[in-house]
Amino acid sequence: MPRKYPNKFTDTASAQAPTIFVLNQNPSEAGARAELFRASGFAVELHASGRALLSSLTNSRHGCVVLDLELPWSERCELQAALHDRDHPLPMVVLTGSREVLEAVAMMQRGLAEMLPQACSAAELCEAVDRSLVACTQRKATAQARARWATLTPRERDVCRLLGDGLIDKQVAAELGTTRSTVQLQRARAFEKLGVSSAAELVRVLVALERGA
Repeated sequence: MPRKYPNKFTDTASAQAPTIFVLNQNPSEAGARAELFRASGFAVELHASGRALLSSLTNSRHGCVVLDLELPWSERCELQAALHDRDHPLPMVVLTGSREVLEAVAMMQRGLAEMLPQACSAAELCEAVDRSLVACTQRKATAQARARWATLTPRERDVCRLLGDGLIDKQVAAELGTTRSTVQLQRARAFEKLGVSSAAELVRVLVALERGA
């Protein structure tokens, strides 16, 4: 029974669920891939060329590209470059024959692909898509955390770090040599800039920053 897991990958900013973009020039293979992913609860789009896929994309769309390496070399290069240049790059799962292993490894080293043999099982393919979406979600969270963290003043960052260590306002004030009311004001401003409303959410932001360091 296929797993149902797209909800955990929904973009919280846009409430948009991920789409699996199947790029395969063989209609029967593409249809089989689409059936597998739809059974797992994903939206699916089928494309026979990299250019067709790119024409359908906007920066707000997210998901995972399942790519067949039998596509022409020029299209693969164009597609990978375009996906890499997006604000939030789409991860790729690459299905490859043995003669294409070196090329697939080179693509993986550029950070956009996971490699699987074309004869992989449905479970292996779903697991690869799962891992790719997790990695993409983490990268996006890290990028957002960095952008918001950059808007904080040095003192607001100090307050956040100490709160993240588990200190309460009074303890933070003592550590920084200031008053509790000042810390509360700085905390409120920092929370607003970071888009968080609790210490637990702040910790998640700090973890994302540490993960991307």
